Amino acid sequence: MEVTNMSSAISRATNPSEFENLPEELKTDILLRLPMKDLSRMMCSAMPWRQLITLNCLPKIAPFTTHIAELKGALLLRLEDKEEPSNRVTHGGRVLVFTKMTGITYADLITLLKWCSNIMQCDVSFSVEKLMDHCNGLFLFCHKGGNPQTLAVNFYYYYVVNPLTRQCIAIHKPNAGTNMYSYAALAYHPSESSFFKIVQFRRIGYIKVFSSESGSWVTLRYELPEQVTKAEWERKSVYSKGAVYRVSNSGHLVKFLVNGQESVGDQAKAIELPAGCKLPGANMCVGVRNNEVVIALSEGNSLRIWGLKESYGGEECSSYWDCQHEIDDPFLGRISILGRLIAIHPHLETVYFMSKCSMSCYCYDARRVDHRILKVRSAFFHWDIAFAFPLFECTVPFTCCLRKRFPGIFKWIRIPESCR
Repeated sequence: MEVTNMSSAISRATNPSEFENLPEELKTDILLRLPMKDLSRMMCSAMPWRQLITLNCLPKIAPFTTHIAELKGALLLRLEDKEEPSNRVTHGGRVLVFTKMTGITYADLITLLKWCSNIMQCDVSFSVEKLMDHCNGLFLFCHKGGNPQTLAVNFYYYYVVNPLTRQCIAIHKPNAGTNMYSYAALAYHPSESSFFKIVQFRRIGYIKVFSSESGSWVTLRYELPEQVTKAEWERKSVYSKGAVYRVSNSGHLVKFLVNGQESVGDQAKAIELPAGCKLPGANMCVGVRNNEVVIALSEGNSLRIWGLKESYGGEECSSYWDCQHEIDDPFLGRISILGRLIAIHPHLETVYFMSKCSMSCYCYDARRVDHRILKVRSAFFHWDIAFAFPLFECTVPFTCCLRKRFPGIFKWIRIPESCR
């Protein structure tokens, strides 16, 4: 029997109990031969299917899915308003979408965001205050605007969505009746685990972490130098290998371990930025390329790229920046005057500059130095403090704990048949 016909054959079985009566090892072997999209649909159909696939199939799939999250040719922009958080909505911040990194269309992205809006019953297509993060195929939204099914009204929830596998889960935000503007980030990579984490930054010295494996929030305590904690922090982060990284305007990149409580001194680490990146208003951005944290800095005609390296001596870990590229090109001088670095390509040796009316794509590969101007599809506000998320698709379903029940903390959102 061909793999593509197997799931339909199971569903058409004249006596479904025959499959149910098979040994669990044999059922797992059969399911592992199905495409990931079919496994995802079966997870959404009934709790026994979800439990079987989550506990038996996904742990065997995840270690081999290094390339399962694929870049789909777009960046999502989140525009930050310069006013105070309480005024952000009033001042009209928007989420912008621009495309043509490869072949995805603007209509495809609008359709994707509309699908998310329909599932959550809240319009998130162009709302800066609702899109928090995007990490390896998963979206993180936060709002209280929808009322899907039995969620409490007028309380904030985080929503984690995978549009490709048609999954959505709502997680009750800590202090859910309060203003939503505490920054939060996703920590997820399908090659590490099918479980995800939400990392909430609210109080100095503490982060709250929701793990979909445990289904609950925990508070992790950390200590950092006062100059780091009192400085302004960028409302953007990147995730790599069990840690979330954020830039502090004190001139540091801060690494937060999110897999559990370490010693207070080891939970977070302030890493000095390379020379030039510490200057106020430096034209720089942080990203992850091929699972390595990298920083790009543009100064006049020059572009420099550093990769973050770590060396271990005994139980201690030291970090340093390895300068991987130094490019001098007059074209860089022209685009850096009008625009700023907005993103680093997660696989290719390419960076993106954004100006008020266009985006420039610059390839710094030694074999093929190239540049081109890409059009932006919408007018926007406060372009100089926009943050970009490379848009991925992930074919592996994420999972949330099944054996433990925390109805007050999280809830699976049922996907209507018309939206599957």
